[in-house]
Amino acid sequence: MLHRDNKRRYKWCFDFVVQRHTVADRQLNSHIGFHSKGSHMQNDEQEIRQLVSAWMAASKAVDIETILSLMADDVVFLVTGQPPMRKADFAAAAQAQTGADAPKFDGSSEIHEIKILGDWAFMWQTLRVVITPPGAPSITRAGHTLTILKRQNGKWVLARDANMLAPGSK
Repeated sequence: MLHRDNKRRYKWCFDFVVQRHTVADRQLNSHIGFHSKGSHMQNDEQEIRQLVSAWMAASKAVDIETILSLMADDVVFLVTGQPPMRKADFAAAAQAQTGADAPKFDGSSEIHEIKILGDWAFMWQTLRVVITPPGAPSITRAGHTLTILKRQNGKWVLARDANMLAPGSK
């Protein structure tokens, strides 16, 4: 009789521990953003894709304010052979390329992967950018970017970007 009671007690303890770990794992995963592929992650992925589309459209329209609104205040751009560029540097460089003599921008983006980790996400994409200065031949850059995004005030913004674009074909 005592043996059977011990078995029940051990089984109850085992079940309790397993149940607690399962609940704790679910809470932790929910907190840090590891969800099953559900609507929350699909919405986040869609929002990030919309951010990329908005960035491309704003670049073509030379809409600097929109582009800046898609960046975190502490954004950092990493470009081969250049020092890291911050938001203020980006704004100054973009402002210098406005007006009647502004180059035209065009391009395309193909997102290969987006991973969501709570309020952070990363993606890599193939990017092709064509810059056409007035009265000059077009300059094409193409390659990959690795981007880290973060949720800021309820919306996704660009936080870090490693840009590996190289001179490309027309």
